[in-house]
Amino acid sequence: GRARRGRTPSDRSVPLGKRPHRTGATWMDRSRWRIVNIGYSDVSNTEKGVTVPTSSTPLGEQVMGRGLIIAIDGPAGSGKSSVSRTVGADLYLDYLDTGAMYRALTWWLLETGVDLEDRDALAEAAKALPLEMGLSPHNPFFVVDNRNVTRLIRGPEVTSAVSKVAAHPDVRAALIDKQRAYIQAARDSGKGMIVEGRDTTTVVAPNADLRISSQDRKSVV
Repeated sequence: GRARRGRTPSDRSVPLGKRPHRTGATWMDRSRWRIVNIGYSDVSNTEKGVTVPTSSTPLGEQVMGRGLIIAIDGPAGSGKSSVSRTVGADLYLDYLDTGAMYRALTWWLLETGVDLEDRDALAEAAKALPLEMGLSPHNPFFVVDNRNVTRLIRGPEVTSAVSKVAAHPDVRAALIDKQRAYIQAARDSGKGMIVEGRDTTTVVAPNADLRISSQDRKSVV
């Protein structure tokens, strides 16, 4: 269905990207997050065709149809998923959880009995992964080989194996290609997308209009 209307920012007459890290009622803790770049505010609002948000014009309507891409990365437990889904809903963006794609692949490997030590088999499986995703930040879902695995990919067996699967360079290359295809489609359509997960700001979407990275010093899984 149609995305819900985002709450209106209260900051008046502040250029896009210069306002506090706030969307709706969600505040991003400045001690934990840092903005890497803001493509939409590096040039004037007029050049980008973006007017200054006011109390009568929700920020989501300001960026609607412009194919805005936001990338957020950070370690597990840093809050990136909650922030990403809230921002995505407020700005009417599609939502891509890249980590869940590795979980979906891992579930499929376990389900089909692929040897997790077989590098070539893992690479081929990553390329052939029959994955369908729901990109709404309100209700993201994952279907593998016509089976809804949204809950299954969060199970203990997948959790214990996903790091091993994700560590293979060929697997990462295959899934990054898929992720970039989703991102490009969202940009081309004008819908826009918020992408969260490991290496999103540096590898997956280094040219995103806005890149935000956690400052927590933990390893990303």
